[in-house]
Amino acid sequence: NSRRRPVRAVLSVSGDGLRVIEDETKGLIVDQTIEKVSFCAPDRNHEKGFSYICRDGTTKRWMCHGFLALKES
Repeated sequence: NSRRRPVRAVLSVSGDGLRVIEDETKGLIVDQTIEKVSFCAPDRNHEKGFSYICRDGTTKRWMCHGFLALKES
């Protein structure tokens, strides 16, 4: 059960997958295929928030990624 500090990043979603690129360093944080995403939902407490659950490709553990948008896309 690890918690990470909030990171300012850019989320790109396509038919192939999701990519999260850190805004400051341009480093790749997440590169997830759509097939590994099992569930996605809006945050009921934050209008611009959502999260998704996926299976990690290496460890096979379930992971939850949460996002809070700062800008409109």
